This record gives sequence, C-alpha cells and structure tokens, in this order.
Amino acid sequence: LIVEDEIEFERCYEKNNTRYIENKINNNFVLLDKDLSEINQLPLDISGNQKYKALPNKVSLEKIIDRCAALGLDGRSLIQKLHTWQGKEFVTVELIDSLFRPLEDVRLNEGISTRQILNEDESDKLISQIKKVANPKEPIKEGEMLKLDKKNLILYGPPGTGKTYNVAAKALEIIAPQKYKELIEGKATREDIINEYKKYIEKKQIAFCTFHQSFSYEDFVEGLRSDEEGRFVPTSGVFRTLCEAAELAEDHSISSYDFDVNTIDFHKMSLGNSLGSDADIYEYCIESNVVALGWGREIDYSDCSDRKEVKIKFLNSDPDNEERSFNIDAINRFKNWIQIGDIILISQGNHKVRAIAKVIGEYYYEPNSEISYNHFRKVEWLYHGEPIGVEQFLSNKVLSQQAIYKFSRTDINTENVRSLLSSKQQDSLQENKQNFVLIIDEINRGNISKIFGELITLIEEDKRKGELNEISLILPYSKKRFSVPKNVFIIGTMNTADRSIALMDTALRRRFNFIEYTPDSSLLSEDVEGVNVSEFLMALNERINFLYDQDHLIGHAYFMKPDLTFKDLISIMKFKVLPLLQEYFYEDWEKIEMILGGAGKLGDSSFFLNKSEKDPLKIFGNLLGRDFDKQYQYHVVDEPIKEAFIRLYTDTDLNS
Repeated sequence: LIVEDEIEFERCYEKNNTRYIENKINNNFVLLDKDLSEINQLPLDISGNQKYKALPNKVSLEKIIDRCAALGLDGRSLIQKLHTWQGKEFVTVELIDSLFRPLEDVRLNEGISTRQILNEDESDKLISQIKKVANPKEPIKEGEMLKLDKKNLILYGPPGTGKTYNVAAKALEIIAPQKYKELIEGKATREDIINEYKKYIEKKQIAFCTFHQSFSYEDFVEGLRSDEEGRFVPTSGVFRTLCEAAELAEDHSISSYDFDVNTIDFHKMSLGNSLGSDADIYEYCIESNVVALGWGREIDYSDCSDRKEVKIKFLNSDPDNEERSFNIDAINRFKNWIQIGDIILISQGNHKVRAIAKVIGEYYYEPNSEISYNHFRKVEWLYHGEPIGVEQFLSNKVLSQQAIYKFSRTDINTENVRSLLSSKQQDSLQENKQNFVLIIDEINRGNISKIFGELITLIEEDKRKGELNEISLILPYSKKRFSVPKNVFIIGTMNTADRSIALMDTALRRRFNFIEYTPDSSLLSEDVEGVNVSEFLMALNERINFLYDQDHLIGHAYFMKPDLTFKDLISIMKFKVLPLLQEYFYEDWEKIEMILGGAGKLGDSSFFLNKSEKDPLKIFGNLLGRDFDKQYQYHVVDEPIKEAFIRLYTDTDLNS
C-alpha cells in the first residue's frame, strides 16, 4: 500500500496505553481501537503526552484492514500492533540472539538498532556502509556521494543546524570535487565556500528555488508565458532550464570555440520569422554554412565602410522607401559591425536560440541567390538543432524582435557561454563541468504532486536519460519529448520544525536519500564571559526533546557568531530562541518556564522569565461568582544576567 501511495500519515498520541490519531479532515481524533471510533475531543489535554512520529490516518487504516481481509488476515488485530512509522524505511522484525548479535561500539541515530548477521563474510562491509549512511555526524568523505551515486538528496533537521551552509558545500562537492577538497583542507571559512558557490550560480551550473504553497508545475517545469507579440508561448521553468543546460554540457554536436571575450562581440540575427513560414531560408543557411540578411534591397554594399556610405547607396537606389532607416541600420550592422571571429545567436522567438555561428568570412552580395535574401557572411556552425533557452546565454534578458543587433557585453553570460563552447579536451581536473545541481529550499513546504507532476518518476536514478530503464514523456505545453539527464543532481532542504519527514509525500520519500543534521553543541564555545554555551545548548535541547520531540530542537548555528560576547547571547535568546519556543509550545508558558530553568519574581534578572500572579478578586471584585484557578502572567527579562544561563545546565545532570 505504501509503494502504491495509498497510505497517508497523521500524528499519533498516547495516553494511558490508549492511542489517538489526529483526523485533520474532520478536525477531531480517531481512537485506535478495533472500530476506529471518532471523538470530537479528548478527555484530557494531549499536548503533554507521548507522541508517535506518525501513524496511518483513518482512511489508510481502513485500507490496511480491507487488504488484509482479502488475504485472509485479521487486519483489525494488526493495526493494534503498529508502532512508529516513517514510510517504508522501518519495519519491525523478531530478532533471535542465536542468529543475530547486537553490535558493540556502534552509536547510530535514535530509533535505529543494528545487529550483525553471524557467520557472514560480507557482514563487516555491510555494517560499515550502514554506519556511513545512517550516522549523519560522520562526515561523508570526499567523492563518496558521487561514488554512491546519490542523485537525489534531502538535508533535514531542526532550524539552525547548518542545512543551508552544507547544501552549498554539497553542491561544490558534486561540481568541483578537487576544489572543494582544497577548500576543506585549507580550513576554508563559510565566506570562502559561499563565494565559490556563487560562481557556479553565475555559470548556471547551480540553480536555486524555494518551494511554497503557490509554487507550481508551471514555475518548476514549464508553463505558458506572454511574449512581446501578445502570444502565450511555452516557457521553461527552473528545473527544465537546468536540464537543458545539463544536456548541452553533454551534447557532442556543439563545436568548441575558445574565444577571447575581450576581442569578439556577440550578435543576434533572425533567419526567417519565428512562425516558420520561410523555413527554407534557415535550412539553406545551415546547409550552406552562411548567415543571410533580407533587409537592404538588391544592392551590393561591398564598398561601403560605414553607415554614411550605406545610406548614400541605399537612397540613390530607392529614395522613396519608407522603411529606409532600419534597412540602412541592418546592412551597416551586418556589413561593418560583425567582424570575423564574432559569435551570432540565431533566434527562435524571444525565448529560444536555435543555432550558434562563428563568423569566418567577410560580407558578400549574391544577386542570383537561391533564396529571397541577397546579403551573406560565411560562418562555422557551432550548434544547430533543438532550440536552447535564451537564459543559457543572456543574463536576465530575453531576445528583442529586431532582425539584427549587437549585444552589450553585460547582457551576455560569458562564463556560461565559454563553458558551453569550451574544448572538452581542456576540461580542468579542478571541476566537473558535466554535473549540474538544483537546490530546492524548504522542499517540504510545496505541494509535491502539483509541482513535480509526472516528473516524480523521471528523477529516479535508473529512469534518467541514458540509463537502463530510461523514461521520457511529452511535456503538456511545448509538446517536446523530455527526460531527466543523468548529470543533474537534486538537493533539497527541509526544516523538521515545519513538518516531520513522516508527514512528507510518500512518493518523494521513496525517491530521495536523507541526511539528518542535528544540533552539535561540541562546536560551541565553553567559555563566553563565564558561560559554557556548549553545555547550555545541550541542556536546553534535552528539555525540549523531553517535552516535545527532536524535530524541534534549537540548532547550534544560532550561537556561532564570530567573536561571540555575552551581550550577543542575550540578543540570541531574546530575538531567536524565545520566539521559536513560543511558536513550538503555542504560548504554553508553563512548559517554556520549565525549559528555561524556571521564572523569577518581577525584577529578578537571574532568570529569562519573570511571572506574577493574577488575583481574580482584584480584577472582578464583587462580580466574581465562582472560584478560579490561579493564573500567572509571564514577562521576558530584557537583560538577564549570567546566572540565567548557568542555572540551566548546572541544574541538569545529563550524565546520570
């Protein structure tokens, strides 16, 4: 049922050995007994009770019961034995010590128990591999990610655990393993990593997007966008754009040209119109290794060295031509602006380039041309074929409707064009120009089915282009056949405080490898003006984990400011940690008080919180008609002293 995407998960709570499942459809709870009865509210507040990560919701449990019945099994008894589920990753089996023995000196994540098969020659290798995959605190060695061929990764964990920083490092490891290794061995700073990361963003080898509730298939794959002529044309989204770049990197039909950006110019030309009514012009030019211009009338401009001479010759031949201005400009650009060695991009509409030419000959006039154009330049075709998105060549621009013009140097993404046209033999060992990375931030916040659509199957490693089980499909808007290149890597990040992995789309979980990032207090200082920040964070998270869960811990990154001072600690607690705790516990100040080591009376700065008792008699006076429980009002201390921090970890014995 899980493989068939028939199971959905909800949070499960336990009280007095009875379990309750949240039913978000009816906004109530399901009692996990044999008839799955629903109740509108629990007899007691569930917020302080044991939470299972997730269990199948009511509809899914009924499917399990029905499927079991079809096989002659008692599904109603089975669902009573369900324990923490997180998709198909975990199963419960009976372990017999005579066949399996517990591993010693192996510390893995909470919830993972490992035993070794006895008398198996390969068992040591197996356990070694399990440790590498299951223990995120053991860093993945240089090149190991590529060796394991993990094309789809998700980095997950509570906020402030370094996911954003590490996603940049992972992208560098994929694209430039040698450079990444040199940075790490050279004790690179975060700034060094990010600067290198930005370079590959500019080269279009790394693309970045953030999922949110409004993000759609049209943003991710392709959709219809208006062009300058008022028509809606298929336009590639961020994922298809990256896939097009990845395909071009492996496309051996692109000829190499190691140009000098300081000595050549880039030009745009149209060979026929974008509607294809004069396709014979484009085909003739491709077959004849030329570019041709239709403006300028049947006049030979071979002896015209500037625009003034072009204008004189044009007006002498056709003085009454109303379109003379652009005729003159077009011929001058074609004859005098374009130089040997320049690059010409042949357009298809405003968003596509269908050919790339290197100019190798001077202007010449052909009065008896086989086509309706008479003005020509000899070229070497560097590429012609499936149209390429203009974003591979230009920086945040589209093509203009003009038949011919020169690009500004700032318009051209020269690094990307150079990478596209560079000699394959000169590829440096410093980087892998064939690999491309898409980074999806907050991947758990998007509607996966809506965003990926049919592509959710195509991203599987064995379904990629060129693989054994390759799958391709026809895209709905462009009607082009599409498959995901095998040199495209996808790295997602997710904040477990927003949503547990167990509640993620099952189809997505099956297709991604997960790397957990947890708070690491050992990275923090043991003495910031007398405060042991390492022990402080450890104690703070121990309490959060007890009262909530490990998906909502506080990350070490919040406390990793350079030259951290005690004043910084106060600011971090007040503006970052306390707002998170308020969000986690829904203004349940009693629990926040327990986590922060208690609360003092008003004016007591040795606590993070002060509280005062609210006397109902003073508020209601004689109107008070019944007894009320005591209530307290909490106040955040503006300037807590060191004792507020020290109390938290000196009152906690984490080693007992």
